[in-house]
This record gives sequence, C-alpha cells and structure tokens, in this order.
Amino acid sequence: MALILGVVGFGTVASGAWFTASSSARASITGATLSIGEIGASAQTTVAVSGVYPMTDGQAGGGARSEWINVRNTGSLPLDWTLSVVNPKAQAPLAAEKLANFRFQLFSEQGIALGQVQTLGSLPIAATSGAYQTAGSGLAAGGTTRVEIRVWLSVDSGNEFQGAQATFDVVINAIQNGAPTRLPSAVESFQPSYLGAGDHGSCLIDSSDTVKCWGSTSWGRMGDGTFTEGFSAKQSQPTPQTLAVPAGVVPARVATSPSDTCILSTQQELFCVGYSDGSSTKTTKDGVLRKPANLGRVADVSVNGDKKCAVDAAGRVWCWGYNVNLLAGPYTPGETFVMTPRLIAGDLATREVTQVEVGAGGICALTRESSIYCWGDDVARRGLLGDGTVGKAYSAPVPADLSLVPEGDKLVRLEDGDGATTLCAVGASGTRYCWGEAGGGIDAAGKPISTSRPTPMRIPGHDHFETLTSTLSGLCLLDEGRVFCWGTQNVVELATGKSGGAYASPTMVGGLLADGNVVALQTKPYGGCAQLNDGRVACWGFGTYQAGDGRAATADISVPTNAALVLAKR
Repeated sequence: MALILGVVGFGTVASGAWFTASSSARASITGATLSIGEIGASAQTTVAVSGVYPMTDGQAGGGARSEWINVRNTGSLPLDWTLSVVNPKAQAPLAAEKLANFRFQLFSEQGIALGQVQTLGSLPIAATSGAYQTAGSGLAAGGTTRVEIRVWLSVDSGNEFQGAQATFDVVINAIQNGAPTRLPSAVESFQPSYLGAGDHGSCLIDSSDTVKCWGSTSWGRMGDGTFTEGFSAKQSQPTPQTLAVPAGVVPARVATSPSDTCILSTQQELFCVGYSDGSSTKTTKDGVLRKPANLGRVADVSVNGDKKCAVDAAGRVWCWGYNVNLLAGPYTPGETFVMTPRLIAGDLATREVTQVEVGAGGICALTRESSIYCWGDDVARRGLLGDGTVGKAYSAPVPADLSLVPEGDKLVRLEDGDGATTLCAVGASGTRYCWGEAGGGIDAAGKPISTSRPTPMRIPGHDHFETLTSTLSGLCLLDEGRVFCWGTQNVVELATGKSGGAYASPTMVGGLLADGNVVALQTKPYGGCAQLNDGRVACWGFGTYQAGDGRAATADISVPTNAALVLAKR
C-alpha cells in the first residue's frame, strides 16, 4: 500500500497581533517549512512520502513513516508559537469514519513524545486558542525549530485503505515573545489527558467526549448531583458512571482523587466538584461541577486528595484545599481549609509558571526559564521540596537545587505527580531527574537506591521512554507500549500479580498490558490505570472499586483489569 502525500500550498497572513502560517497535507503526512514573522511572505515545500502501513502503536516507534515540520522565524523579533493539527477530511471513496484509523504522534527534535497518540478522526475542524498539540517559546529571529510527525494505520485497517487518501491542516500561530498576551511556553503546556487515575477510583474521557468515573463517591467527586460525607466501602461506585459536565463544555483533561474531580476544557476553562470545588468559602454539598473563583483561563491543574493547584494563562499559580501542609501559603490556626484559589507569590511573583504538581507533602512548579520552585511541609521526610533538605517546611516557594542537571539539558516538563512521593522533571534530552522517596532510582547493578533523595538527580539507565510515574514507594515507566515497575510494593500498586514485596529492577507488568499495546499510563500511591491502543482502560490497585469492573469494594486488584469495557478517547 502506498499513500502519496504532499503539501498543496500555504502562506502567512496577519491576524491582529498574531502571525499565522498554515499548511494542508494530503493523505496522512507531510514535510513543510512554515514561515512566521513576515506579513505577506510565503514559501512552499512539497514532500512526497509513501508506505504508510498498519501496525501497533508499539511498532510505530521504529516503523512509522515520518516527516519534519520546520517552524521558521523570518522576522526580526523572537516569537512564541503553537502548532495545531486540524480539519481532517477523508477523500472519496474513503468514508469519514475511517479517519479514526489514521494514527499520529508528534515528537521533538530530541525524539521526546509531545503528547499522546492521536487519530485524525479525533481532531477539531479549526485551530482554537489553547487547543494546540505543542508549543514553543523564544524562537530567535532567523531561527528554525523542528517537530517530527509520525503516522501509521491501526492494525484493523483493511483493503479499503489501498491507495486511500485523507487531508488535514497544520497551523502554526505565533506572537512576539514578551508581548502582553503570552502563550504557555513549555512543551505540553496544554496537552489533552483523557485518563485520570486515582487512589480510590478513576475517571476517563471517552470517544464521545463524555467523562466517566468510578470508585469513591465521597464528597460528590462523581459529579452526578449526589453528595455523601466521609469515606467508606459503601460510598463507592463499582462501574463507570457519567459525570455531568456543563452544557457546551468539551473536556480535554480530567484529574481526580478520593474526594475531588476537576476537568479542564478545550477552551481552558476549569471545573471542579468535591469537598472544595473552589467556588465558595463553604463546601457546596451538591455534587455539581463549578468554576473555581479567581481563575480565568487555565493551562494546568493538579489534584491530590483535597488539595489542588492550577496555573492560569498568565503563568500564575493558584492553590486551594487542605492547608495544614502549607499548600496555599502560611497556615493560620483555625483555617484548616483554604476554600477558594489563593495566589502563590513569593519567588514566583515575577516568573511565569508552565506546570504545577501537588505531591505528597511538597508542591513544585516549573517556570518558563526551566527552573523549579517548591513549597509545602515535608513532614514525612521524603525530600520532596527538592532543595537538598529533608523534613523542612516552606510556606513560600524556594528554588530547587538543580546542580545535578547538566546546564545544556533544559527542563521541559514535569511528569504527572498528583499525590506522588516522588516527583520528576524531564530534560530536553529525554533524561528524567527525580527527587523524593524513590528519587534515587536504580544503581548500575539494577538495584533501587532506596533512600530519599532531596535533590533532583538522573534516573540511570532509563532515559528515553514515554512516561515515568510513581507509586507510594516505587516507580513505573511506559516504554514502547509496555509497562515496567520497580521499588517497594506496599499493597498491589506495582501490578505484579501479588501483594507486597520489593523489586530490585524494572519488572514488566503482565495481563492486559503484556502485548505492548499501552499508549498512556497513570499511577497513584496505591494503584493505577493504563490506556490500551484500542481505547480500553485497564486498572489495578487497593480496593474501593479501583478496577471499575464491578468487583467488591474490598478486593485488591493485583493484575490490570478492564474497566467495564468503557473506551477512552484516543
């Protein structure tokens, strides 16, 4: 099968303060140079690529056809930019629903995945603010950066794809670096995340943009209009139920905990439900999603139990919830909970934040200039504040000690760390730098360095993989469709098929995850979920209906189990 692809033309146009470059690609992949920074300038590069074949997502890492999209600044000022893939169309006789068979993923020049695998069928018609696939900042005048796009067909693609063609548009928007309206700058600053694993239940966004949740129903976290106080096995839902999202809202990200759930929309609107939804000085107690107060557009959100932080479009951090651990600043006796978002200032007042993670005792934020600032109470002595100390408490952000991060390896994002006892940052090289309880990683012999590491350090021997996540006392990674875990297993959180035990080297997770078909992974202290390439979600963990398959609340799930055949969005 050969799909001949080529650019059909593009140019640059002016739109207010923005410069826009767009390119239409025939079939499923194209290479092009998109020029931004000069009004009225245009150029054209045509690339023909053949041989887009069916394969698994795991095989696509080395077998998918790929091409480069070059982003070039022809102007005289540095530019911030976003890249969107939009407007998919099937060419007759190929039916429109077959667009779902075309799968693609974007990568940086260093080979780092820029978000999850997506399908042409899931793309919007047009580029909108905040709903882009990747972004960059400070592209120098005359400079060029590159984004790789890899494309393949799903394994169930049949003869109807022989010679088939489809089209999509690549759109790059840019604004002058430093202009009053600024773009979120970090790679993956607003990436869709259709899976939200939790300790006592999880949520996902399915293919119809519906949010489904299961597990704990305490404090209204299911968003179904019901509210119960406290935690017990009786207050749990064993199978996925629909969370009532406000009319007209399209969810792009979901984050959940035993007491709260938040969704971030494609328009960067944040809605929360649970003990402290952020909309009022009191718990609303009606199980209805609401917008937290004080926030405009939101670029990132992190939820850990009844503690939440968000980054707004201006790069400011706001936190609310349980404040005894100094989540939202100094603790005032009698004010156990900060019920509405409170601005985190201090050293962050003059810096733009791109991402925040609320760990188990420490909160850390990544800034535009690739620095990390942390605050909170490290009462469990895990070293989560990243500044080289253990057991300290800071009510205002302090800079993390990045002395073990090579000067040239710019930190581009934080790994998902909601509730984690280990936090990790990703360098442009793909190297992970971790700190906290399992932050020591493994030594040259493959044995875990079990002591807490209070300074971000490299995880040796495991640099280039898709995802690294943490459990209570261990780590799990996603590499070429397979999941590997190691460390200390307190219950069943490492999905080894049995309870307890310590694992000195990365051990592959079996069951539904054994075939190299995993495209997304999230773990929490006591469990996790993985999304498979056919959309299914497999979960495991400590009781409370963690699997979503109808089992009793007290049953620990030690092997990944399908969550009642609910398909997550791909």
